[in-house]
Amino acid sequence: ILCFALIFLRDAVFLLFGTEIALMTEPLLFSAYFALGPAIFLYVRTVAGRWVSNGWWHFVSLLVGMVFSTILTASVFARYGDEISAGAPIHLTFETDPALSWFVVAIMTAFFVHVGTYHLMMWRTARSFATELTKQGTEQSLAKRQWIGNVVRSLHLAFVVFAGIQIIQWWTESLYWAGSVMNFVFLCIVMRLSFLVASQPFNTIS
Repeated sequence: ILCFALIFLRDAVFLLFGTEIALMTEPLLFSAYFALGPAIFLYVRTVAGRWVSNGWWHFVSLLVGMVFSTILTASVFARYGDEISAGAPIHLTFETDPALSWFVVAIMTAFFVHVGTYHLMMWRTARSFATELTKQGTEQSLAKRQWIGNVVRSLHLAFVVFAGIQIIQWWTESLYWAGSVMNFVFLCIVMRLSFLVASQPFNTIS
């Protein structure tokens, strides 16, 4: 939930304070994206009672994301510092700056591979856990199975919507309304996930 909050804060900083402040906070707030996959995976593992020793190493990617985001931010300031200070909009495209554009594509590709990998690991853990609960066959275990199913479906939908938002924001500016609608849908999904987390029917596997 903290990761989702930082992601929304990133958009809010850009809208409320402009490009310069948004770029200054980018290394910290963007790194939350790289913490999202490990956080969800470890949460599902914990719910399933499958504790992960030395789970901290899953968050090394957060530091990696922060380093590359810092490099990107410093490069943008070095090339467009005067325009940013003057409040002029920055349009980073393959035509205007191919080197930085490819760097952004590389970072986002690494991010989606990273999140996709953890998403797959989370799904496999949840499926195995759901199978165990089905075999138990009790009313409580079936309630747990329904709950984990709702969480996984919400996470699947969140992943698809989030990917759609990034693609729309990267490839076009003419479909701003579509990005706004998808952001609203994404917010609804996050609220649904928050409710599911708060109302989970168990703490550990029985």
